[in-house]
Amino acid sequence: QGTTDDGLDTTEIVLLPQTDPLPARTTEFTPPSISERGNGSSETTYLPGANLTTPAPSTLGFASNTTTSTEIATPQTKPSCDEKFGNVTVRYIYDDSSKNFNANLEGDKKPKCEHTDCEKELKNLPECSQKNVTLSNGSCTPDKIINLDVPPGTHNFNLTNCTPDIEANTSICLEWKIKNKFTCDIQKISYNYRCTP
Repeated sequence: QGTTDDGLDTTEIVLLPQTDPLPARTTEFTPPSISERGNGSSETTYLPGANLTTPAPSTLGFASNTTTSTEIATPQTKPSCDEKFGNVTVRYIYDDSSKNFNANLEGDKKPKCEHTDCEKELKNLPECSQKNVTLSNGSCTPDKIINLDVPPGTHNFNLTNCTPDIEANTSICLEWKIKNKFTCDIQKISYNYRCTP
C-alpha cells in the first residue's frame, strides 16, 4: 500500500467473503480508474463494491476461501423409439356393422400405445382414410409415428368363381371384382387368397 504526495491511497483491494455454494468463485474485483493530475503524475484508485463472478481454475492467484468441485452431471439419454417398438405392422380388421376398420398393431416387440389418444385413434377408421398416429409418449426419441393407410371396405368387392366347368376337378379360378367405387389408390391394393380346410 502506498500514498502519493497529497496523501491519497493508491492501491486498495477489498475481498469479500465467499457466499456462493456453487463451484464458481466469486472474487471482488474492480477495474482501475485512472485520472490525470495537473503535476503530470497519474493515480490508480480501486473502488470497492463491483463484483465479477467467473468460473476460475484453481491455478489462478485470486484470494478465495472456496474449494472448487469438478463433478459434472450427465443428462439421462432416452432410448431409441425404433429399438423400443421395433418394426410395427398394422393389421386392419373390418367391422361389417359400422363399415369401418379397427387397426391392430403387431410386431416382434409387441408394440403398444403409450400416448393417451393412440388407442382411440386406432378404432373406427373410415375406409380409404389416412392419418399419422404417435405411439410413444416422450419415453424414447424420436417419437414413433406410424402412418395409417386404411384399405377400402370388403363390401366394395365380389369374389367370383371363374373356373371353367371342364377344369373344375383339376384347377380353381377366383377373381375379385370391384362392386362399388372408392377413393383409395387402386395401385396400393393387393389380393390374397387363403384356403382353409
